[in-house]
Amino acid sequence: EASRNTPGSGLGLSLVAAVARLHGGRVTLEDNDPGLVVALHLPVSGR
Repeated sequence: EASRNTPGSGLGLSLVAAVARLHGGRVTLEDNDPGLVVALHLPVSGR
C-alpha cells in the first residue's frame, strides 16, 4: 500500500484534533486490527 511507504510529517491527526477542539469537538481513535478507525465528533449548531 503506497500510503504506508510515503514519508510524511505525521501532523495530520494532530491538526484534525486541534481544529476539532477549536470547534468544541473531539477526535477518537479505535483499533480496527488491521487499521485504525478515526471518528470526528463535532457539536450540532443551534441554527
